[in-house]
Amino acid sequence: MSVVYEVNISVENVVLDQYLEWLWPHIDEPEQVPGVQTGSAVSKNLANSEASKTELCVHYKFDSVLSLQNYLDNQAKTLRAKLPESFEGMVSITRRHLETITRS
Repeated sequence: MSVVYEVNISVENVVLDQYLEWLWPHIDEPEQVPGVQTGSAVSKNLANSEASKTELCVHYKFDSVLSLQNYLDNQAKTLRAKLPESFEGMVSITRRHLETITRS
């Protein structure tokens, strides 16, 4: 059973372009971890020019719960620490994991 690790990011629009420039290579880093199959990002409200923040969602697909747990125990803290100080107070992040289900 595969697992999706979801990272939800709220970014102040004044730093959105700089954040996205930093984010793209950062998304690729976990893909080097054993068990990570893919990483991708989507925007929840990029088209909404009225909003002061843009909501982003990054999905990493892991091949198993054990692979995700290995990542959380051994690599996640290091990768999370790479957020530049210039984004402090401009970005908020929440995370969750989802198990994929299949039709029988």
